[in-house]
Amino acid sequence: MLRPKGFDKLDHYFRTELDIDLTDETIELLLNSVKAAFGKLFYGAEQRARWNGRDFIALADLNITKALEEHIKNFQKIEQDMGVDELLEYIAFIPPVEMNVGEDLKSEYRNIMGGLLLMHADVIKKATGERKPSREAMEFVAQIVDKVF
Repeated sequence: MLRPKGFDKLDHYFRTELDIDLTDETIELLLNSVKAAFGKLFYGAEQRARWNGRDFIALADLNITKALEEHIKNFQKIEQDMGVDELLEYIAFIPPVEMNVGEDLKSEYRNIMGGLLLMHADVIKKATGERKPSREAMEFVAQIVDKVF
C-alpha cells in the first residue's frame, strides 16, 4: 500500500502519545474501518431526516453516541498535535446517500473523522491491549466499532 499523505504524522502521534504502533497493513485496516463507520452514520441519518420531513441530512440526524461525542471533543483539543489534516482529506468522502447534506454537517466532517480515529485507538488499547495490533486485532476492533453504529 502506498502510504497516504499524513500517515507519518498519524503514525508518529499514535506511537508517541497513544503507545500504538501501526504498520502499512494496520493503517489500511484502520482507515477502512473509519470510513465504514462514517458511512454507517450517514445511512441512519438519511432515514431520520426523512422521518423528520426534511430533504437534506442535518448534523442532528447523525447518531452521535456519547462515546463518539467525547472522542470528537478530544480530537478538537489535540488536532494540531496530531497533524492529520492531509490524512483526513484522504479518507473523507460523502457516503452514497440520496439526500443532500446540510452545511452544518459538512463543516463537521473533519471533527467526526478525527473522533472516529480516536475512538478506534481507544478500542485498540482497551479491547486488544496490543502495542502493535495484528491484522486480527484490527478486524476485531472494526467489528466492535461497527456494533456501536
